[in-house]
Amino acid sequence: MTIHINTISAINEVNMDYNTDLIFRQSWYDPRLNYSGTDWAKKSPQITLHYSLIDRIWVPDSFFRNAKEGKRSDITVPNRLIRIHLDGKVLYSQRLLLKLDCQMKLQKFPLDNQTCVVNIGSYGFGTTDLAFFWDETQNISAIRVNEDLEMPDFVLSNHEARYCNRTTATG
Repeated sequence: MTIHINTISAINEVNMDYNTDLIFRQSWYDPRLNYSGTDWAKKSPQITLHYSLIDRIWVPDSFFRNAKEGKRSDITVPNRLIRIHLDGKVLYSQRLLLKLDCQMKLQKFPLDNQTCVVNIGSYGFGTTDLAFFWDETQNISAIRVNEDLEMPDFVLSNHEARYCNRTTATG
């Protein structure tokens, strides 16, 4: 998976949250969608589905653990994409508008540094059924930030991808 952060805004020290507009991309293999032995494979190495067909194929039950609010962007049309490669590899991309919790430590306010996370997990599957991996292939960072990002009164000093598997009451 990868994340491209378009904006970070409305950072609120009182409510301890912030808004972000991001592109969330996931990929996986679904052998049921492999079409390498068909006539379609000769015509196209990949098929891009219309957004109205996305609900007809399996997608991971990903959710943002620290989201207070969230929605998919649908400005002009739903900002969702499914691309199926001939070997059954699926790329799922969606633009999300999120309000995320950030437990700030304000003891040195306003001269402090905050660490705010984007925490992603599976809602219903355990790690034996669904595993998340950051995609850092082709020398591209798994988390990218818009190079024109500006935040009044704040400086983004660092970003990194980490793993944090959790066990819940349901597994």
